Formats: sequence, structure tokens, C-alpha cells
Amino acid sequence: MAENTYKLYLNEFGIAIANILLPKIDNITHYYHPESKNVYLIDYNNSIQIINIDKFKNRHVKEFSISGTPKHILYDKTTKTLVISSDNRSITNNIYSEINIINPFTGKVYFSESYNDKYEICTQLAEWNIKDDKSYICISIWNSNINESCVSVYNLKKTKLKNKEFIDEELKMNSNNQMLLKKKGEIKIPGKASCIHTLLKKYLLISSDKTLYLIKINSSTKTPIISNSIKTRWKITTLNVYENYIYVGQVNESVSLYEFNHLKKVLKFKKSDEISKLVGSCLVTSKDSIYVADRYGSVFGLSNKEGKRYSLHEDFNFFFGEPVMKFIQKDLENNQLNTYFNTGCTSEEEVRNYKNFSIIYGLSILGAIIKIIQIPDLLYKQFMILQLIMGMHKSSKPLLGNDFDKYISKNRISHNVINGDMLKQFLLLDQSEQIEIVNTFNELWKSQNDNKINIEYNVEYFWKIIYDFDKSL
Repeated sequence: MAENTYKLYLNEFGIAIANILLPKIDNITHYYHPESKNVYLIDYNNSIQIINIDKFKNRHVKEFSISGTPKHILYDKTTKTLVISSDNRSITNNIYSEINIINPFTGKVYFSESYNDKYEICTQLAEWNIKDDKSYICISIWNSNINESCVSVYNLKKTKLKNKEFIDEELKMNSNNQMLLKKKGEIKIPGKASCIHTLLKKYLLISSDKTLYLIKINSSTKTPIISNSIKTRWKITTLNVYENYIYVGQVNESVSLYEFNHLKKVLKFKKSDEISKLVGSCLVTSKDSIYVADRYGSVFGLSNKEGKRYSLHEDFNFFFGEPVMKFIQKDLENNQLNTYFNTGCTSEEEVRNYKNFSIIYGLSILGAIIKIIQIPDLLYKQFMILQLIMGMHKSSKPLLGNDFDKYISKNRISHNVINGDMLKQFLLLDQSEQIEIVNTFNELWKSQNDNKINIEYNVEYFWKIIYDFDKSL
């Protein structure tokens, strides 16, 4: 987000930027469209815009007016509708929310509800995927006067009523647009609901202050009820779920791991991070691995190792300098890096871990983008020695005392991190300098392996690896 609007995209040379000449915007999100991948939802000037950027970089805009400032947007794939929460100000300067369900193709408003009577505010919109082809819409409304949240669960679907069927008071019908909205029930919890997440489809997790609630559908009444709850030491800021594992981010407790017991239907504490962090954002990459960014500009990788009973293992950490507000994971299938991952693995466990490897993008608060990828142990050892040599070489060492290791260890001593930007400089050096660096590498490589390895690497070997990594990522 900036004064001008830009589109960032990947090409063969790296990250490219293009000015798409839109006015200043407040919020932007990618939007699924069946006919194009370059479709975005824009929030600015009390309106929602759907912008399609074609292959000629021409933009096609649809604009729908919204009462107030849009705060939360949810796209329901089943009914292909948008659920939008916007905040308004009353004549007495009190803020209240309004919920609109619209057709993104035509702009038709199916349903609209205002919460101006009690000046209630929508804090979360979420989707409860109870089945592959069925989902509920969850809307959390917070009443600040009594500090209570009401999470309502709705079933939204397209329907065709024959003649005039009876409609009860909990069911809303838009006969002109043939859309049905039925309230399945509601959950009232103290405090402000901050996170909502689906668990194993049958369950819903809701966090409020220091409490995590487990919600299920009552088999008799078909309404949502609280099945179980747990108390945490600090306020919950993030929720991430992978199968029956729940990673809970807290204000001063960093990340704690809970396990959902299928038989007892309860949440059980397993492990927690040893070091306190003010968690800003998290991304679960597998059942036993999570990426964490704190509010002070550091990034960590935590994992659930069997050897540690009550603590999560820290795989890596480094200081980036800017708080990372969001992580995005992208699979790298059929990538040219597959060769290095297949030959660089030294154990069967590594082969399983890198069978479907991916890249992690980190988006910082100031607009920077970092790329993180986990590499096999053999490549890491080679890159570490190469990085050490280039850090001292006259043509590639840092200028003006800007030492990379000292910088990334500003908050704590970093470990298991390779500086991709420094290695990229290898491609820019003269051939004589490249030969000098590789010769030094071979000496250190043999020394580190007690002269048991007789293989000598050449410039072409490192040049190709670094070039392929730079081009692919």
C-alpha cells in the first residue's frame, strides 16, 4: 500500500514491479475469478472495486459502493458471494459495523444488516469448512459496553422455493435473487474474539483474550455449542492449525503447541517455545514445523522434535530489521531445483522432508519481501563455507563495516542462516576471483571433513547452483 499502486510479480530475473496507475488504496487482496488470475479486490473511498488486469496490463474495473469503511472481506466459494464488514460512525460519533452479502459479478446486495442499535463492531469473518462441499459463515460481533462477543454461524446457499413455503424467523430469504441465509446458532463469550479457525472440519476454534474455545455442532439441536476450553497465561494473538495440532501465539509466551485428542475431544498442552517473544505472525509449514515473526523484526523457525519433551526446538533465527506482518507459502513443484534437493539429501528423512519443498515469502510492514527456503544439510554446509570466504574476500566483503552476521544477530545470536544476497555476488565476480574463492573453499572443505573427501569442486559447479537458485526463487 502506497500513494501509487504497484503490482509485484516474479519473472526469470527475480521480483519485478509495475505501476498500474490506481488511486491510493486502503486495503487490497487477491480474489478468485474463473476467467483470470490477475483479479484483485480494492478498498478505497468507501467502495469495493474488482479490478482485472489483463495480459496487456489494461485494467477493467467494477466498483460497488459500501456504507462506511470496509474492514473484513470473506469470499464464499460455494455461493460465489462476498461477505463484507464495514465500520460506520453515528451522529454521536460512535462506531458500529454493517454486514453486507453481495454478488461480486453484478454488485447486487443479497442481505444487509446494521449493528447501530448497540454500537457493536465486527471483529472477525471466517469460514467453517465442515465438509468438502459445505461450509458455514462465522461472524463475530463485539459489544464494547459489556465486553462480550457473539459469534453467529450462518448457512448461506442458493435455493429455489416452490410457490410460497413457510419461512421461520431465523431464516432470511431474498426471493428475487434466490439466496437463503439461515442462522444455525450463536456462541456468546466474554471479551473480544480475536481469532477464528477451523479444526478437522467438525470443530471450530475461537480465541478471546486468554481463552481458547472449542466449538462443535450439537447432534441433537444442530446448533453450535462450546465443547471444551483452555486458559493461557497471556493474550492470544494468532491461531494456526495443522490436522490435530494447534499452534497458539501469545503476547509474551511466543508459540505454544496443543494437541486435540480425538477420543476425549479435548485440547491438551504439549510444548512451548523456550524464549519469550511478542508474536506478530505465524505460518505452519507442516505438522511439526512453524515459522514465527515477532514485533521487533526477528524471524524464527520452530519445530516439534521428539527429543524435547516440553520445549519446541528452534531450527533457525535471524534479525530482519522490519516486523514481518504476513507469511505466504508457495509450492515449488517441477522446479529446476529438484536436482539439488534430490542429490543433496544425506538421509531418508531428508528425502521425505524435501519431497514437496516450498518457498516462504515474508511481507514486512515497510513493504520489503524476503524469500526463505529450507535446503539439505550438504548444501547448507557448502554454502556456509562459501559465505565465510566471500565475507572476507576483498571483492565481496561487506563495505563500511556492515557485517551481515552482526546485523542478523542484533537481538540474539543467529544460527542456520545463509545470506542469499551475498552468495549472489559470486556471479558478478571476475573469473580469476571466482577461481581464488573456489580454491580456498576446496582447502577448507577437505579440512572440515578430515581430508576424507577427495572431490574438488570447480567454478562451474557453484556458478550453476547459485544461478539456478537465484533464477528459480
